[in-house]
Amino acid sequence: PPQVLGETYQMNPNMVVNKDENAVVTVLFCSDPDPRRTFWEWESFIQETDSNTGRHAAEAIQKLQSRDDCYEARLTIHKVERSDSKTYTFVIENDKGRDAFSVSLEVKEPLMFIMLVGSLS
Repeated sequence: PPQVLGETYQMNPNMVVNKDENAVVTVLFCSDPDPRRTFWEWESFIQETDSNTGRHAAEAIQKLQSRDDCYEARLTIHKVERSDSKTYTFVIENDKGRDAFSVSLEVKEPLMFIMLVGSLS
């Protein structure tokens, strides 16, 4: 079956991003035979790789130069909002089976500092 390289490349299953930033979720995996299907899913939504739904861009998988039969997948979420805080799962299917890797995304509101300027008498 396909194999996610979570331990080999120490991929982080937790991501924290500030509101209005872009979040880039990256998964490295190997697949021999080649992947038949790759997609991202969150909640009840499925997004195929090499597709764009406005704020969510799932890039086409890219072969890794450093390892045979290995690939990189990326999902970019543009200008994240609090509602984007959820678990995103990348799924790989080939003729021998399937594997998946989940990343939990947390969107934080940036802290605002207010400086009071005045004189103390």
